[in-house]
Amino acid sequence: MLSNISNMFRRSSQVPVGLEKKQVPTFVRSNGENEEKKKKIVKVPVYGGRNFFVNENEAHEMDAYLKSLEKKKQLNPDFLRGRSVEPRMREMLVDWLLSVCACSMQTSQEAWTLAVYLTDRAALYMEEVNSSNYQLVGVTCLYIALKYEEVVVPHINDMAYFGGRACTQERILEMEKIVLQSVMFDMSFCYPCHFLRKFRTFLQLPTDDVKTVYKYASCFVDCALIAYHSSQWLPSDQAVGAYYLACYVLELPFNDCLLTVSELNAEAVEKRAIGIASAVVRMCRTNKIKNVLQKYKSLDSSKIVESTESFLKDSKPSLSSTIC
Repeated sequence: MLSNISNMFRRSSQVPVGLEKKQVPTFVRSNGENEEKKKKIVKVPVYGGRNFFVNENEAHEMDAYLKSLEKKKQLNPDFLRGRSVEPRMREMLVDWLLSVCACSMQTSQEAWTLAVYLTDRAALYMEEVNSSNYQLVGVTCLYIALKYEEVVVPHINDMAYFGGRACTQERILEMEKIVLQSVMFDMSFCYPCHFLRKFRTFLQLPTDDVKTVYKYASCFVDCALIAYHSSQWLPSDQAVGAYYLACYVLELPFNDCLLTVSELNAEAVEKRAIGIASAVVRMCRTNKIKNVLQKYKSLDSSKIVESTESFLKDSKPSLSSTIC
């Protein structure tokens, strides 16, 4: 079962082609009886089978597990309230972790996301975390994430080098024990990239467009992880909101199948997209987005800035006012 899960969500540039189609008869009530009016072919996306690496039943079981896991591990809104670490400090550290992962080490998306998750939970559960050792906590969480997700792990001396004078080999090893104890050695998390890879099979766009939308959505998810207000959302909500915004930026249609798969209505998806867009715009104004854009060099940065600002202007005021 574990091998199937890893195969299903493995890092791959391949875009699955083709979706299963089922014939669903529609019924109307006439003279008190149900009659088949006409057999109408309805395209019902099915996740699994063909070239999805696992069959349909196993795919649904894995998806149900990931959805239950993301709800179990979700952080409470404003989880840093009353803690010694402020949201501004968190955003600075997470942005720095992204620069280390993307530019210096070129780690996987899973390792970078796990490092962010562990850092947030360390700040929430550990009384020892404060402004003086917060970077040490971030480096330690990144070291744990690399050992958990990567095949080749940097030497601990390299991690100490990235952390500066405050991070020594002894302090990292000592902090590693404290962090793992704070999360009760539970390293099972659901990442937004899992849902990004799943949802792209329901875009129903040409292959080249799917690849482009996926890159933009991945960029927006990274912005959502950095921003404090959107980092508390479910990974699936971050993914579908990022796809909605990416389709708007690229002027491509957003398929209604994604609404069905994400189990959200149109208003909820748009609200998530507005939250991500506000994070992108704010990061652009403070020049914090440069590390994200350096990770995704092939994207048009000017188009991202102009389109996200336009999206916020065109969005409903009632929805925009709810975004913190």
